Amino acid sequence: PTRVTPPATAILRVKAGETTGTFTIVISASGYGKIKSTTVTLIIEKEKKCFIATAAYKSELAPQVQFLRNFRDQLIMKSFSGSCFMKAFNKFYYSFSPKIAETISKSEARRKATRAILHPLITSLKISAITWNTTLPLEVKTVASGLIASTLIGLIYLFPLAIIPFKLKTLKTLVATLTATTILTIISAQLQITTLTTISSVTLVLNALTIPPVATSITTRKLLNQFFSLKTN
Repeated sequence: PTRVTPPATAILRVKAGETTGTFTIVISASGYGKIKSTTVTLIIEKEKKCFIATAAYKSELAPQVQFLRNFRDQLIMKSFSGSCFMKAFNKFYYSFSPKIAETISKSEARRKATRAILHPLITSLKISAITWNTTLPLEVKTVASGLIASTLIGLIYLFPLAIIPFKLKTLKTLVATLTATTILTIISAQLQITTLTTISSVTLVLNALTIPPVATSITTRKLLNQFFSLKTN
C-alpha cells in the first residue's frame, strides 16, 4: 500500500527477472511533519544449478534433480548454519562441476554410471531429511541432518579407505572434534557469526564423512585379530 496508518506493515516485492547484481533500495516514509528513511542492500545471485545431476538425468525437471534442489533451497539454506556451509560448498562444487557435467552429457553410458553413483547420495539425503519433521530448533535440525547425511555418505563412498590400518587414537580424535564442532556450529549459528559457523560446519561434515571408514577399519582389524587368535589357540 502507498498509505498506512501506524502501526502497520507494508510489503515491497521486487521482480528481478534475469537481472543479477547488488542493488541499494532507499525506503522513505513521511507523516506528521516527519520524514524517515532507510536503505536496504539487495543481492540477486544467479540460480545455482545441480549441473552433474541435471546432466545425468537429462533434465532440471527430473524428480531426482528437483529433490536435490529443494533439499538445498527449502531445507538447508533456510538456516544460518546451512547457508554458511552451502556458500563454502558451492565455491568448491561449481569450480569443477560444469566441466564434469559437460563430459557426462556426451555419453549415455556415462549418464547411467553417474545415476548409479548418485543414487546412494540421494537416498542418504532423503533419510537425513527426516529430521525436518521433528520439532527441534531450526539450527539443530540442520546440524542433525548434516550429521546423518555425512555419516551415510562417508560409509558408502569412502568405504575403500577402510583398508588403511587406522589407529584407535585417530578415531577418538575424530569423534572429539566432531562433538566439539557440532556444539560450536549450533552456538555460532545462533549468534550468527558467519566465519566461525562456516569453518565449524565444514569441519563437522569432513569429520562425519571420515569417521565411518576409520571405525570400519579398526573394527575389522579387531575382529580379524580375534578370529586368528582363536584359531591359533
